[in-house]
Amino acid sequence: MKKLIVCLLSLILILSLIGCGSGNNDATDDNGGKDAQGTDTKAEKVLVWAWDQNLPVIDYAKTKYKELYPNVNAEVVVQSVPDTVDKLSVFFSSGVGTDLPDLVLMDNNRIQAFLQQFPDKFVNLSELGFDEYETSFSKAHWELLSYEGSIYAFPFDIAPLMMQMNTEILEAAGVDPQSLKTWEDVIAATQAINGAGYAVQAQFENREVFALLQSAGVGIYDKAGNIDLLNPKVVEAIDMFIRLQKAKASDKTASASEVGEGTVTMAIKPAWAIGEDMAVLKKIEGKVKLYPLPKIKDEKGYTSSANHGGSSFFILETSKVKDIAYEIGKIITTDMEAQDIALAEGLMPGYLPASALDSFNNEVPYYQGQKIWALLNESAIDTLPVYINEHYAIGEDIVANTIIHPIASGTDKTAEVLLKEAADLLASQTGRTVNEY
Repeated sequence: MKKLIVCLLSLILILSLIGCGSGNNDATDDNGGKDAQGTDTKAEKVLVWAWDQNLPVIDYAKTKYKELYPNVNAEVVVQSVPDTVDKLSVFFSSGVGTDLPDLVLMDNNRIQAFLQQFPDKFVNLSELGFDEYETSFSKAHWELLSYEGSIYAFPFDIAPLMMQMNTEILEAAGVDPQSLKTWEDVIAATQAINGAGYAVQAQFENREVFALLQSAGVGIYDKAGNIDLLNPKVVEAIDMFIRLQKAKASDKTASASEVGEGTVTMAIKPAWAIGEDMAVLKKIEGKVKLYPLPKIKDEKGYTSSANHGGSSFFILETSKVKDIAYEIGKIITTDMEAQDIALAEGLMPGYLPASALDSFNNEVPYYQGQKIWALLNESAIDTLPVYINEHYAIGEDIVANTIIHPIASGTDKTAEVLLKEAADLLASQTGRTVNEY
């Protein structure tokens, strides 16, 4: 009973969060300052920064509990990721900030980068007891939001990647989608697909190339923070990108918008886009299915999984209502009804028990009756971690500008040469050590 009361109290506050949109909302209590049980209440202000796609989840809490606790003064401010990053960066670096939030939604990669630079600005959730949920999230997701053994953010949505394939095109080209298990298989099928008058894929961009790396268990940095671009598996992944370009399996003449027109055979899609497509890409409804990403090699050490995006909530150390913010974050990320609402918004819950939800296992007509959320969940479990640090954004820009864009433009340089140039440039800008192989 005690736990229930605590839970309800926090939820209330969460709830009040959303109804306020922007600006202060001074709640009034028609019961003379008493809650539904006749207990005196104290109005608390809880400020949350989030972006609009996530608001229905917070709204759920408000609607459910506001009638019990009407005397709550809370506010949710809709902020884009860039605005949130800019405002927090100023505060973190200067220590000066006004109108700071209590609970903040942020892109997962950004959280880890901030954590490594400013760990004292975040509330340690392990110290508040959130470690009890560790097995309820994937290891990769949990590690991404941890620092020196403690968790600092509530894992919310994730964005596992899968291959969306147009089975109508593949049938016309005489290609069995089940046969496309590796990127070698995709290259081998390219001639038949092109011959039937279709592009295989639109141009590979950052998302697709970083997915190649993650599926091989490598990235810009290793776990120790060293630059790992000369790793043989990184070289192998970039070389595969070059080969896909030359084979026209990654076709720079095909735009991403053409996927929705039904002229592009396949596309790597994150969970949020898979959910979003159903509302906007009506021309391919009933013509597409989801399949695991092709592997670089069909052997141990290579997966058909990767992640692109996802967000989580953290509490700023400056918050004066940490206990309330903690309960709000816990409800948003571990309450089953909240996860159900997230699914309805096209957001993939990171909370593993959500796989027991009926909606998680619904057959989706758009994807020819596939249980898409269950498929995405299976993919997420196998995802290998990406190692993030405060220089990750610099690394992304350098890889994009010195490797991905030149290859897309047709450079004759080899993967080894491009990676060496990128590694040297990254080392000069960050002072980090380059791993030699």
